[in-house]
Amino acid sequence: MKVSINHALSPDRVVTILKENLDSTLPSEVSNFSPRWDGHSATFTFTASGQSISGNVQVNQSQIVIVINLPWLASLVIDEEAISTGIRRKVEALLS
Repeated sequence: MKVSINHALSPDRVVTILKENLDSTLPSEVSNFSPRWDGHSATFTFTASGQSISGNVQVNQSQIVIVINLPWLASLVIDEEAISTGIRRKVEALLS
């Protein structure tokens, strides 16, 4: 699943905001959230509904790209559009 979010801040500022606030925006179903930042990109893992999930974040000049690697079974039963919309709204709120 891929979520792209436009922004008007510097990449450094976006990374700082995400590092300081991202874990506080996660739903209660998410546990063991573990991001690893390297410059303007990060890899992450977390657990949700007993499933291990991984992904990455790339902060570009005008866009944030979040890729979440869903387990095969989870991808069949979740509403990816609803999750993408929720992620987009929460990140946009952090950046405003």
